[in-house]
Amino acid sequence: MSSPSIAIPPSPSDRTPNPVRSPDDSDNEHEATSNKNSRASRNRNTSWSQSISRSWSVIFQGGGRLHDSDDDENDNNGTDGQPRDSDDDDDDGQPRSHLNGASHRNHADITIHDDTERTPLIPKLSQPKKSSFSQSLFNSVNLLAGMGVLTLPYTFKLTGWLVGTGLLITFAATTSHTAVLLAKCLDHPKVKGPGGLIGLTYGDVGEAAFGLNGRRFISAVFVCQMMAACVAYCILIGDSIHALFPQFQLTYIKLVTFLVLTPTTWPKSMQLLSYTSFIGIIALLNMIAIILFDGLTTHTSPGSILVPETTSLLPPNINVLPMAIGLTMVGLDGHAVFPSLYRDLGKPKRFSWIVTITYIIVLGIYIVIAGSGYLMFGENCKNEITQNLPTVPSFNPQLTQMTVWLVAINPMTKYPLLLSPVNTQIENTLHTTFVSAYQHQGIVRIISRSIVSLLVVVIAIYYPGFTNVMALLGSGFSFTVAVVFPLLCFLKLYGDEISLVRRLFYKLVIVLGAALGLLGTVYSFLPTPHSDL
Repeated sequence: MSSPSIAIPPSPSDRTPNPVRSPDDSDNEHEATSNKNSRASRNRNTSWSQSISRSWSVIFQGGGRLHDSDDDENDNNGTDGQPRDSDDDDDDGQPRSHLNGASHRNHADITIHDDTERTPLIPKLSQPKKSSFSQSLFNSVNLLAGMGVLTLPYTFKLTGWLVGTGLLITFAATTSHTAVLLAKCLDHPKVKGPGGLIGLTYGDVGEAAFGLNGRRFISAVFVCQMMAACVAYCILIGDSIHALFPQFQLTYIKLVTFLVLTPTTWPKSMQLLSYTSFIGIIALLNMIAIILFDGLTTHTSPGSILVPETTSLLPPNINVLPMAIGLTMVGLDGHAVFPSLYRDLGKPKRFSWIVTITYIIVLGIYIVIAGSGYLMFGENCKNEITQNLPTVPSFNPQLTQMTVWLVAINPMTKYPLLLSPVNTQIENTLHTTFVSAYQHQGIVRIISRSIVSLLVVVIAIYYPGFTNVMALLGSGFSFTVAVVFPLLCFLKLYGDEISLVRRLFYKLVIVLGAALGLLGTVYSFLPTPHSDL
Protein backbone atom coordinates (compact mmCIF):
# COMPACT_ATOMS: atom_id res chain seq x y z
CA MET A 1 0.00 0.00 0.00
CA SER A 2 1.42 3.35 -1.02
CA SER A 3 1.59 6.37 1.24
CA PRO A 4 -0.31 9.62 0.55
CA SER A 5 1.76 11.88 -1.68
CA ILE A 6 2.54 15.58 -1.29
CA ALA A 7 2.32 17.66 -4.46
CA ILE A 8 4.77 20.58 -4.57
CA PRO A 9 3.42 23.40 -6.77
CA PRO A 10 5.85 25.09 -9.18
CA SER A 11 7.80 28.09 -8.03
CA PRO A 12 6.39 31.42 -9.25
CA SER A 13 9.84 32.44 -10.49
CA ASP A 14 11.17 31.64 -13.97
CA ARG A 15 11.65 27.94 -14.36
CA THR A 16 15.04 26.50 -15.12
CA PRO A 17 15.14 23.90 -17.91
CA ASN A 18 15.37 20.37 -16.72
CA PRO A 19 18.84 18.81 -16.77
CA VAL A 20 19.69 16.35 -19.50
CA ARG A 21 18.39 12.92 -18.62
CA SER A 22 20.69 9.94 -18.64
CA PRO A 23 19.75 6.87 -20.67
CA ASP A 24 19.18 4.93 -17.47
CA ASP A 25 16.21 7.12 -16.66
CA SER A 26 14.33 6.58 -19.88
CA ASP A 27 12.29 3.68 -18.51
CA ASN A 28 10.85 5.77 -15.72
CA GLU A 29 10.29 9.18 -17.26
CA HIS A 30 7.72 10.50 -14.85
CA GLU A 31 9.67 9.59 -11.75
CA ALA A 32 12.94 11.01 -13.10
CA THR A 33 11.28 14.27 -14.11
CA SER A 34 9.70 14.69 -10.68
CA ASN A 35 12.93 13.95 -8.84
CA LYS A 36 15.07 16.31 -10.95
CA ASN A 37 12.50 19.09 -10.74
CA SER A 38 12.62 18.73 -6.97
CA ARG A 39 16.42 18.92 -6.95
CA ALA A 40 16.39 21.96 -9.20
CA SER A 41 13.82 23.65 -6.99
CA ARG A 42 15.90 23.03 -3.87
CA ASN A 43 19.00 24.46 -5.58
CA ARG A 44 17.14 27.64 -6.54
CA ASN A 45 15.28 28.33 -3.33
CA THR A 46 16.56 27.01 -0.01
CA SER A 47 13.81 28.66 2.02
CA TRP A 48 11.18 26.86 -0.04
CA SER A 49 12.77 23.51 0.85
CA GLN A 50 12.86 24.42 4.52
CA SER A 51 9.17 25.34 4.40
CA ILE A 52 8.33 21.97 2.90
CA SER A 53 10.44 20.22 5.55
CA ARG A 54 8.58 22.01 8.30
CA SER A 55 5.26 21.10 6.79
CA TRP A 56 6.31 17.47 6.47
CA SER A 57 7.31 17.32 10.13
CA VAL A 58 3.84 18.29 11.32
CA ILE A 59 1.94 15.70 9.32
CA PHE A 60 0.09 13.66 11.92
CA GLN A 61 -0.35 9.91 11.75
CA GLY A 62 -3.43 8.32 10.25
CA GLY A 63 -4.16 10.18 7.04
CA GLY A 64 -1.95 13.25 6.99
CA ARG A 65 -3.82 15.38 9.56
CA LEU A 66 -1.98 18.58 10.41
CA HIS A 67 -1.26 19.24 14.06
CA ASP A 68 -1.24 22.75 15.48
CA SER A 69 1.70 23.80 17.61
CA ASP A 70 -0.44 25.59 20.18
CA ASP A 71 -2.51 22.52 20.86
CA ASP A 72 0.65 20.47 20.98
CA GLU A 73 2.07 22.73 23.63
CA ASN A 74 -1.08 22.54 25.71
CA ASP A 75 -1.44 18.79 25.41
CA ASN A 76 2.22 18.21 26.15
CA ASN A 77 2.03 19.40 29.74
CA GLY A 78 1.71 17.46 32.95
CA THR A 79 -0.33 18.20 36.07
CA ASP A 80 1.29 21.59 36.57
CA GLY A 81 1.98 22.63 33.01
CA GLN A 82 5.49 21.20 32.94
CA PRO A 83 6.60 19.65 29.66
CA ARG A 84 6.34 15.94 29.37
CA ASP A 85 7.40 13.29 26.92
CA SER A 86 5.58 12.97 23.63
CA ASP A 87 4.67 9.38 24.43
CA ASP A 88 1.95 10.70 26.72
CA ASP A 89 0.27 12.95 24.17
CA ASP A 90 -2.62 10.75 23.12
CA ASP A 91 -4.80 8.22 24.81
CA ASP A 92 -3.93 5.70 22.15
CA GLY A 93 -0.21 6.01 22.81
CA GLN A 94 0.63 7.14 19.26
CA PRO A 95 3.56 9.54 18.90
CA ARG A 96 3.24 13.03 17.49
CA SER A 97 5.77 14.92 15.47
CA HIS A 98 6.85 18.20 17.07
CA LEU A 99 8.46 21.29 15.59
CA ASN A 100 10.02 23.41 18.31
CA GLY A 101 9.98 27.16 17.79
CA ALA A 102 8.17 27.12 14.42
CA SER A 103 4.59 27.87 13.52
CA HIS A 104 2.44 25.15 12.00
CA ARG A 105 -0.22 27.44 10.63
CA ASN A 106 1.06 28.22 7.12
CA HIS A 107 0.11 25.22 5.01
CA ALA A 108 -1.36 26.95 1.97
CA ASP A 109 1.09 25.37 -0.45
CA ILE A 110 0.55 21.79 0.68
CA THR A 111 -1.95 19.43 -0.89
CA ILE A 112 -2.73 16.10 0.73
CA HIS A 113 -3.75 13.33 -1.68
CA ASP A 114 -5.57 10.83 0.48
CA ASP A 115 -8.71 9.94 -1.38
CA THR A 116 -8.56 6.19 -0.99
CA GLU A 117 -5.91 5.21 1.53
CA ARG A 118 -5.05 6.04 5.14
CA THR A 119 -1.50 4.77 5.42
CA PRO A 120 0.45 7.08 7.79
CA LEU A 121 3.48 8.92 6.45
CA ILE A 122 5.32 8.43 9.74
CA PRO A 123 5.89 4.77 10.66
CA LYS A 124 3.73 3.63 13.53
CA LEU A 125 5.83 2.91 16.60
CA SER A 126 5.11 -0.11 18.76
CA GLN A 127 4.23 1.21 22.22
CA PRO A 128 2.04 0.00 25.10
CA LYS A 129 -1.33 1.70 24.93
CA LYS A 130 -1.91 4.35 27.57
CA SER A 131 -4.63 4.10 30.21
CA SER A 132 -7.73 6.25 29.92
CA PHE A 133 -9.20 8.43 32.67
CA SER A 134 -11.68 5.78 33.79
CA GLN A 135 -9.11 2.98 33.70
CA SER A 136 -6.68 4.98 35.83
CA LEU A 137 -9.49 5.87 38.23
CA PHE A 138 -10.40 2.19 38.62
CA ASN A 139 -6.77 1.36 39.30
CA SER A 140 -6.41 4.15 41.86
CA VAL A 141 -9.60 3.35 43.79
CA ASN A 142 -8.81 -0.35 43.75
CA LEU A 143 -5.29 0.38 44.97
CA LEU A 144 -6.35 2.38 48.03
CA ALA A 145 -9.61 0.68 49.01
CA GLY A 146 -7.94 -2.51 50.10
CA MET A 147 -7.39 -4.65 53.14
CA GLY A 148 -7.19 -1.58 55.41
CA VAL A 149 -10.98 -1.34 55.33
CA LEU A 150 -11.27 -4.59 57.30
CA THR A 151 -9.63 -3.07 60.39
CA LEU A 152 -11.43 0.29 60.37
CA PRO A 153 -14.31 -0.71 62.71
CA TYR A 154 -11.68 -1.87 65.21
CA THR A 155 -9.84 1.42 64.67
CA PHE A 156 -13.00 3.35 65.59
CA LYS A 157 -13.23 1.19 68.70
CA LEU A 158 -9.78 2.47 69.71
CA THR A 159 -10.34 6.12 68.75
CA GLY A 160 -14.04 6.78 69.21
CA TRP A 161 -16.20 8.61 66.69
CA LEU A 162 -14.62 12.05 66.89
CA VAL A 163 -10.93 11.16 66.70
CA GLY A 164 -11.45 8.31 64.23
CA THR A 165 -13.36 10.45 61.74
CA GLY A 166 -10.94 13.33 62.19
CA LEU A 167 -7.92 11.11 61.51
CA LEU A 168 -9.47 9.72 58.34
CA ILE A 169 -10.30 13.13 56.90
CA THR A 170 -6.96 14.70 57.89
CA PHE A 171 -4.84 11.85 56.55
CA ALA A 172 -6.88 11.64 53.34
CA ALA A 173 -6.46 15.37 52.66
CA THR A 174 -2.73 15.21 53.38
CA THR A 175 -1.95 12.15 51.28
CA SER A 176 -4.05 13.29 48.32
CA HIS A 177 -2.13 16.57 48.27
CA THR A 178 1.26 14.88 48.48
CA ALA A 179 0.25 12.55 45.62
CA VAL A 180 -0.25 15.57 43.36
CA LEU A 181 3.04 17.07 44.53
CA LEU A 182 4.79 13.81 43.72
CA ALA A 183 3.42 13.90 40.17
CA LYS A 184 4.65 17.48 39.82
CA CYS A 185 8.10 16.34 40.94
CA LEU A 186 8.07 13.76 38.14
CA ASP A 187 7.69 16.59 35.62
CA HIS A 188 10.68 18.52 36.96
CA PRO A 189 13.47 18.81 34.34
CA LYS A 190 15.98 17.26 36.74
CA VAL A 191 13.95 14.06 37.13
CA LYS A 192 15.38 11.57 34.67
CA GLY A 193 15.27 7.82 34.35
CA PRO A 194 17.98 5.49 33.05
CA GLY A 195 19.46 6.66 29.76
CA GLY A 196 18.38 10.26 30.35
CA LEU A 197 14.73 9.52 29.54
CA ILE A 198 11.75 10.82 31.47
CA GLY A 199 11.42 9.78 35.11
CA LEU A 200 9.11 6.85 35.72
CA THR A 201 9.48 5.88 39.36
CA TYR A 202 9.60 7.24 42.86
CA GLY A 203 13.32 6.48 42.85
CA ASP A 204 13.87 8.85 39.92
CA VAL A 205 12.37 11.66 41.99
CA GLY A 206 14.56 10.75 44.96
CA GLU A 207 17.71 10.88 42.84
CA ALA A 208 16.81 14.24 41.31
CA ALA A 209 16.25 15.72 44.76
CA PHE A 210 18.97 14.08 46.85
CA GLY A 211 21.31 12.34 44.46
CA LEU A 212 21.99 8.64 44.23
CA ASN A 213 21.56 8.18 47.99
CA GLY A 214 18.05 9.61 47.71
CA ARG A 215 17.19 7.07 45.04
CA ARG A 216 18.61 4.23 47.08
CA PHE A 217 16.79 5.27 50.23
CA ILE A 218 13.32 5.74 48.82
CA SER A 219 13.64 2.77 46.50
CA ALA A 220 14.56 0.53 49.43
CA VAL A 221 11.71 1.91 51.56
CA PHE A 222 8.94 1.61 49.03
CA VAL A 223 10.13 -1.74 47.68
CA CYS A 224 9.99 -3.10 51.23
CA GLN A 225 6.57 -1.50 51.68
CA MET A 226 5.12 -2.97 48.52
CA MET A 227 6.61 -6.35 49.23
CA ALA A 228 5.21 -6.27 52.78
CA ALA A 229 1.79 -5.27 51.46
CA CYS A 230 1.83 -8.14 48.97
CA VAL A 231 2.87 -10.50 51.76
CA ALA A 232 -0.09 -9.29 53.81
CA TYR A 233 -2.38 -9.86 50.83
CA CYS A 234 -1.11 -13.40 50.37
CA ILE A 235 -1.63 -14.10 54.07
CA LEU A 236 -5.15 -12.67 53.93
CA ILE A 237 -6.03 -14.70 50.83
CA GLY A 238 -4.67 -17.86 52.39
CA ASP A 239 -6.47 -17.33 55.70
CA SER A 240 -9.78 -16.58 53.97
CA ILE A 241 -9.67 -19.63 51.70
CA HIS A 242 -8.48 -21.81 54.57
CA ALA A 243 -11.52 -20.71 56.58
CA LEU A 244 -13.73 -21.98 53.76
CA PHE A 245 -11.75 -25.17 53.11
CA PRO A 246 -10.02 -26.14 56.38
CA GLN A 247 -9.16 -29.58 55.00
CA PHE A 248 -6.42 -28.04 52.83
CA GLN A 249 -3.08 -27.07 54.33
CA LEU A 250 -2.39 -23.36 54.43
CA THR A 251 0.98 -23.76 52.70
CA TYR A 252 -0.60 -25.51 49.71
CA ILE A 253 -3.23 -22.79 49.44
CA LYS A 254 -0.53 -20.11 49.28
CA LEU A 255 1.38 -22.03 46.61
CA VAL A 256 -1.78 -22.24 44.51
CA THR A 257 -2.23 -18.53 45.13
CA PHE A 258 1.23 -17.98 43.66
CA LEU A 259 0.27 -19.89 40.50
CA VAL A 260 -2.92 -17.84 40.12
CA LEU A 261 -1.53 -14.39 40.88
CA THR A 262 1.84 -14.49 39.15
CA PRO A 263 0.52 -14.32 35.53
CA THR A 264 -1.36 -11.12 36.42
CA THR A 265 2.00 -9.39 36.97
CA TRP A 266 3.36 -10.18 33.49
CA PRO A 267 1.66 -7.52 31.29
CA LYS A 268 3.86 -4.49 30.67
CA SER A 269 1.00 -2.01 30.41
CA MET A 270 -1.35 -1.43 33.31
CA GLN A 271 -4.26 -0.97 30.92
CA LEU A 272 -5.14 -4.65 31.32
CA LEU A 273 -5.05 -4.30 35.10
CA SER A 274 -8.01 -1.92 34.94
CA TYR A 275 -10.23 -4.94 34.31
CA THR A 276 -9.00 -6.72 37.43
CA SER A 277 -9.35 -3.41 39.26
CA PHE A 278 -12.98 -3.26 38.17
CA ILE A 279 -13.50 -6.77 39.58
CA GLY A 280 -11.82 -5.71 42.82
CA ILE A 281 -14.05 -2.66 43.18
CA ILE A 282 -17.16 -4.76 42.55
CA ALA A 283 -15.98 -7.30 45.14
CA LEU A 284 -15.39 -4.54 47.68
CA LEU A 285 -18.77 -2.92 47.05
CA ASN A 286 -20.51 -6.30 47.34
CA MET A 287 -18.74 -7.00 50.62
CA ILE A 288 -19.85 -3.63 51.97
CA ALA A 289 -23.40 -4.24 50.72
CA ILE A 290 -23.56 -7.59 52.52
CA ILE A 291 -22.32 -6.09 55.78
CA LEU A 292 -24.85 -3.26 55.52
CA PHE A 293 -27.62 -5.71 54.62
CA ASP A 294 -26.85 -7.84 57.66
CA GLY A 295 -26.74 -4.77 59.88
CA LEU A 296 -29.99 -3.30 58.58
CA THR A 297 -31.99 -6.55 58.62
CA THR A 298 -30.92 -7.57 62.13
CA HIS A 299 -33.02 -6.11 64.94
CA THR A 300 -31.10 -7.35 67.96
CA SER A 301 -27.61 -6.64 69.22
CA PRO A 302 -24.91 -7.49 68.36
CA GLY A 303 -24.83 -7.14 64.60
CA SER A 304 -27.54 -4.51 64.17
CA ILE A 305 -27.17 -0.98 62.88
CA LEU A 306 -30.74 -0.14 63.92
CA VAL A 307 -30.14 -1.37 67.48
CA PRO A 308 -26.48 -0.44 67.89
CA GLU A 309 -23.99 -1.53 70.50
CA THR A 310 -22.51 0.92 72.97
CA THR A 311 -20.00 3.27 71.32
CA SER A 312 -17.74 6.13 72.45
CA LEU A 313 -17.33 9.65 71.16
CA LEU A 314 -13.73 9.95 72.43
CA PRO A 315 -10.95 7.35 72.77
CA PRO A 316 -11.65 5.01 75.71
CA ASN A 317 -7.89 4.54 76.20
CA ILE A 318 -5.50 7.18 74.90
CA ASN A 319 -2.54 4.80 75.18
CA VAL A 320 -3.67 2.86 72.11
CA LEU A 321 -3.91 5.89 69.81
CA PRO A 322 -0.50 5.27 68.16
CA MET A 323 -1.74 1.89 66.96
CA ALA A 324 -4.94 3.46 65.65
CA ILE A 325 -2.93 6.08 63.77
CA GLY A 326 -1.02 3.39 61.90
CA LEU A 327 -4.16 1.40 61.08
CA THR A 328 -5.84 4.54 59.71
CA MET A 329 -2.87 5.59 57.61
CA VAL A 330 -2.31 2.21 55.95
CA GLY A 331 -5.44 2.53 53.83
CA LEU A 332 -4.54 5.94 52.38
CA ASP A 333 -1.08 5.33 50.98
CA GLY A 334 -0.68 4.52 47.30
CA HIS A 335 2.27 6.78 46.56
CA ALA A 336 4.67 4.04 45.56
CA VAL A 337 2.32 3.18 42.69
CA PHE A 338 1.09 6.68 41.77
CA PRO A 339 4.16 7.49 39.62
CA SER A 340 3.49 4.41 37.49
CA LEU A 341 -0.19 5.35 37.20
CA TYR A 342 0.75 8.91 36.27
CA ARG A 343 3.15 7.90 33.50
CA ASP A 344 0.68 5.29 32.21
CA LEU A 345 -2.11 7.89 31.94
CA GLY A 346 -2.90 9.04 28.43
CA LYS A 347 -3.58 12.63 29.53
CA PRO A 348 -1.43 13.36 32.61
CA LYS A 349 -3.08 16.78 33.04
CA ARG A 350 -6.06 14.91 34.48
CA PHE A 351 -4.06 13.17 37.19
CA SER A 352 -4.96 15.70 39.89
CA TRP A 353 -8.64 15.09 39.16
CA ILE A 354 -8.13 11.35 39.37
CA VAL A 355 -6.43 11.72 42.75
CA THR A 356 -9.16 13.99 44.11
CA ILE A 357 -12.01 11.75 42.96
CA THR A 358 -10.18 8.65 44.17
CA TYR A 359 -9.73 9.95 47.70
CA ILE A 360 -13.31 11.21 47.92
CA ILE A 361 -14.63 7.78 46.92
CA VAL A 362 -12.26 5.92 49.22
CA LEU A 363 -12.93 8.23 52.16
CA GLY A 364 -16.67 7.70 51.75
CA ILE A 365 -16.22 3.92 51.67
CA TYR A 366 -14.01 3.99 54.75
CA ILE A 367 -16.36 6.12 56.83
CA VAL A 368 -19.38 3.97 55.90
CA ILE A 369 -17.72 0.65 56.71
CA ALA A 370 -16.00 1.94 59.86
CA GLY A 371 -19.16 3.52 61.21
CA SER A 372 -21.40 0.58 60.34
CA GLY A 373 -19.08 -2.00 61.85
CA TYR A 374 -18.60 0.07 64.99
CA LEU A 375 -22.36 0.44 65.41
CA MET A 376 -22.92 -3.28 64.85
CA PHE A 377 -20.33 -4.58 67.33
CA GLY A 378 -19.21 -1.64 69.47
CA GLU A 379 -16.60 -2.60 72.05
CA ASN A 380 -16.71 -6.19 70.78
CA CYS A 381 -15.19 -5.32 67.40
CA LYS A 382 -12.46 -7.78 66.46
CA ASN A 383 -9.30 -6.99 64.54
CA GLU A 384 -11.07 -7.65 61.23
CA ILE A 385 -14.77 -7.06 60.66
CA THR A 386 -15.08 -10.40 58.89
CA GLN A 387 -14.13 -12.16 62.13
CA ASN A 388 -17.28 -10.80 63.77
CA LEU A 389 -19.71 -11.94 61.08
CA PRO A 390 -19.72 -15.69 61.87
CA THR A 391 -20.41 -14.93 65.56
CA VAL A 392 -23.92 -13.60 64.84
CA PRO A 393 -26.39 -16.52 64.52
CA SER A 394 -29.04 -14.38 62.84
CA PHE A 395 -26.77 -13.57 59.89
CA ASN A 396 -27.39 -15.52 56.69
CA PRO A 397 -24.61 -18.16 56.54
CA GLN A 398 -24.53 -18.03 52.73
CA LEU A 399 -23.97 -14.28 52.79
CA THR A 400 -21.29 -14.68 55.44
CA GLN A 401 -19.53 -17.25 53.28
CA MET A 402 -19.82 -14.97 50.25
CA THR A 403 -18.26 -12.14 52.25
CA VAL A 404 -15.27 -14.31 53.11
CA TRP A 405 -14.88 -15.17 49.41
CA LEU A 406 -14.97 -11.50 48.50
CA VAL A 407 -12.30 -10.80 51.10
CA ALA A 408 -10.15 -13.41 49.34
CA ILE A 409 -10.88 -12.12 45.83
CA ASN A 410 -10.30 -8.44 46.55
CA PRO A 411 -6.56 -8.76 47.37
CA MET A 412 -6.05 -10.82 44.20
CA THR A 413 -7.00 -7.80 42.09
CA LYS A 414 -4.52 -5.52 43.89
CA TYR A 415 -1.53 -7.84 43.85
CA PRO A 416 -0.25 -6.91 40.35
CA LEU A 417 -0.76 -3.19 41.00
CA LEU A 418 1.35 -3.30 44.15
CA LEU A 419 4.13 -5.28 42.52
CA SER A 420 4.19 -3.03 39.44
CA PRO A 421 6.59 -0.39 40.87
CA VAL A 422 8.80 -3.10 42.35
CA ASN A 423 9.07 -4.77 38.97
CA THR A 424 9.73 -1.43 37.29
CA GLN A 425 12.64 -0.76 39.63
CA ILE A 426 14.13 -4.17 38.93
CA GLU A 427 13.69 -3.84 35.17
CA ASN A 428 15.24 -0.39 35.19
CA THR A 429 18.25 -1.89 36.92
CA LEU A 430 18.41 -4.63 34.32
CA HIS A 431 18.02 -2.03 31.53
CA THR A 432 15.14 -3.92 29.96
CA THR A 433 12.48 -1.22 30.11
CA PHE A 434 14.23 1.15 27.70
CA VAL A 435 15.55 -1.40 25.23
CA SER A 436 13.92 -1.73 21.81
CA ALA A 437 11.32 -4.44 21.43
CA TYR A 438 13.39 -7.57 21.01
CA GLN A 439 11.85 -10.99 21.40
CA HIS A 440 13.87 -11.83 24.50
CA GLN A 441 12.64 -8.77 26.39
CA GLY A 442 9.28 -10.37 27.18
CA ILE A 443 10.96 -13.52 28.45
CA VAL A 444 13.23 -11.53 30.77
CA ARG A 445 10.25 -9.60 32.09
CA ILE A 446 8.24 -12.75 32.80
CA ILE A 447 11.14 -14.47 34.56
CA SER A 448 12.03 -11.49 36.76
CA ARG A 449 8.42 -10.82 37.76
CA SER A 450 7.81 -14.48 38.53
CA ILE A 451 10.84 -14.54 40.84
CA VAL A 452 9.57 -11.48 42.70
CA SER A 453 6.14 -13.07 43.12
CA LEU A 454 7.71 -16.30 44.37
CA LEU A 455 9.69 -14.37 46.97
CA VAL A 456 6.49 -12.74 48.25
CA VAL A 457 4.77 -16.10 48.69
CA VAL A 458 7.78 -17.64 50.43
CA ILE A 459 7.80 -14.80 52.96
CA ALA A 460 4.05 -15.20 53.48
CA ILE A 461 4.57 -18.89 54.25
CA TYR A 462 7.31 -18.33 56.82
CA TYR A 463 5.84 -15.17 58.40
CA PRO A 464 2.06 -15.71 58.55
CA GLY A 465 1.18 -12.87 60.99
CA PHE A 466 -1.25 -10.67 59.04
CA THR A 467 -1.93 -8.14 61.78
CA ASN A 468 1.75 -7.65 62.62
CA VAL A 469 2.50 -6.82 58.99
CA MET A 470 -0.42 -4.38 58.91
CA ALA A 471 0.83 -2.53 61.99
CA LEU A 472 4.28 -2.14 60.47
CA LEU A 473 2.88 -1.00 57.12
CA GLY A 474 0.76 1.73 58.66
CA SER A 475 3.36 3.42 60.82
CA GLY A 476 6.73 2.30 59.55
CA PHE A 477 6.22 2.83 55.82
CA SER A 478 3.11 4.87 55.06
CA PHE A 479 4.17 8.09 56.77
CA THR A 480 7.60 7.92 55.13
CA VAL A 481 6.39 7.16 51.61
CA ALA A 482 3.15 9.16 51.58
CA VAL A 483 3.97 12.22 53.70
CA VAL A 484 7.60 12.83 54.63
CA PHE A 485 9.54 12.02 51.48
CA PRO A 486 7.17 13.57 48.88
CA LEU A 487 7.29 16.86 50.78
CA LEU A 488 11.08 16.69 51.15
CA CYS A 489 11.49 16.11 47.42
CA PHE A 490 9.07 18.89 46.53
CA LEU A 491 10.85 21.37 48.79
CA LYS A 492 14.18 20.38 47.29
CA LEU A 493 13.02 20.72 43.68
CA TYR A 494 10.51 23.58 43.94
CA GLY A 495 11.32 25.22 47.29
CA ASP A 496 12.55 28.42 45.68
CA GLU A 497 9.32 28.80 43.70
CA ILE A 498 6.83 28.73 46.60
CA SER A 499 6.07 31.19 49.37
CA LEU A 500 7.75 31.20 52.78
CA VAL A 501 4.47 30.36 54.53
CA ARG A 502 3.98 27.33 52.34
CA ARG A 503 7.55 26.15 52.93
CA LEU A 504 7.14 26.46 56.70
CA PHE A 505 3.82 24.62 56.60
CA TYR A 506 5.32 21.73 54.63
CA LYS A 507 8.22 21.52 57.07
CA LEU A 508 5.79 21.33 59.99
CA VAL A 509 3.89 18.51 58.28
CA ILE A 510 7.19 16.68 57.71
CA VAL A 511 8.07 16.87 61.42
CA LEU A 512 4.61 15.73 62.52
CA GLY A 513 4.54 12.89 59.99
CA ALA A 514 7.96 11.64 61.02
CA ALA A 515 7.01 11.79 64.71
CA LEU A 516 3.73 9.91 64.22
CA GLY A 517 5.40 7.29 62.05
CA LEU A 518 8.17 6.68 64.56
CA LEU A 519 5.74 6.56 67.49
CA GLY A 520 3.45 4.09 65.76
CA THR A 521 6.33 1.87 64.66
CA VAL A 522 7.78 1.67 68.17
CA TYR A 523 4.36 1.06 69.69
CA SER A 524 3.60 -1.82 67.33
CA PHE A 525 6.55 -3.75 68.78
CA LEU A 526 5.84 -3.01 72.43
CA PRO A 527 4.14 -5.67 74.60
CA THR A 528 0.69 -4.15 75.12
CA PRO A 529 -2.79 -5.61 75.58
CA HIS A 530 -3.33 -4.93 71.88
CA SER A 531 -0.18 -6.62 70.62
CA ASP A 532 -2.32 -9.29 68.98
CA LEU A 533 -3.06 -6.86 66.14
